[in-house]
Amino acid sequence: MTELCEVVITAPDPDWLRRFTRELVDRHLCSSVHNFSAVHSIHRWQGEEHERTEGRASLHTRRPAASQVAGSTPGTRRSGRPRRRCGPPGDRPAAPR
Repeated sequence: MTELCEVVITAPDPDWLRRFTRELVDRHLCSSVHNFSAVHSIHRWQGEEHERTEGRASLHTRRPAASQVAGSTPGTRRSGRPRRRCGPPGDRPAAPR
C-alpha cells in the first residue's frame, strides 16, 4: 500500500493558489485539495514579527507524488512566494522554540 501524505502550501495570492492547486488535481498529482483563502498569518522572521493575509491549501496525495508536487511549487520560505511542507495526514510540525 502506498503511504498517503498531506502537503500544505501557503501563498501570498489566494487566487493564484486556487488556480495552481486545480492544475495539480488535473495533472493527477493529488487526489483532493482543500483551499482556505484569506487566512491571517502571524509569524516571526529574522527577529521581526510579520502579519499578512494569504491563501492556504491542504493537498492529499501519495508519498511518491509529494516530491513532484514540491518540485512544481515555486518559492522558498518567507520570501513572499509560496511555501510548502509534507507529512502524514494530520501530522503537525513541532512548535518552534
